[in-house]
Amino acid sequence: MHESEARELLTVAASVSYPELKAAYRGALKRWHPDLLPSDSPSGAEAIRRTQLINEAYRVLRSERGSKDGGSVRPGEDQAPTWDGKASWVSDHRFEIKLVIGCILLIAVSAIMGQVLSTL
Repeated sequence: MHESEARELLTVAASVSYPELKAAYRGALKRWHPDLLPSDSPSGAEAIRRTQLINEAYRVLRSERGSKDGGSVRPGEDQAPTWDGKASWVSDHRFEIKLVIGCILLIAVSAIMGQVLSTL
């Protein structure tokens, strides 16, 4: 996708700042996100297609704004959230790691408590 197509899709000017770009991106997602559309709206496939185009346009313009604004894209945030119809958001897996560690600790504490209670 070219920058001019991305600007047209998100309806932003060529001199848009990063906060304005982000606001336009979020507004476009609110209009076309499949989970937020009422049942009498365009088909789900069209909503998913539009959401993918919006994400691509945001990636194109964000990389352009990041280079002009002195790197407004934070480290570890190299991609915009993607939508493939299954709510699979891009993640660095920190939450999943914490969840697994928490489950292991819970199982260990439960086992210890079971042994303590069985001796009473």
